Amino acid sequence: MRPEPVTDSPFTSAVRPEAILRAENTSIYYGSFLAVQDVNLDIFKNRITAFIGPSGCGK
Repeated sequence: MRPEPVTDSPFTSAVRPEAILRAENTSIYYGSFLAVQDVNLDIFKNRITAFIGPSGCGK
């Protein structure tokens, strides 16, 4: 018995729906401080998407 492959995709089929919002290679600076570097994010219709982090962290 083979283990299931690990994936970070929330989709089970080979067909990936079109994102309604896409951010690619996004970086955020606060002054000279690099807070986020090269983040990619896709948001899809009929999916719940949440940003999690401490209060006041700039979400």
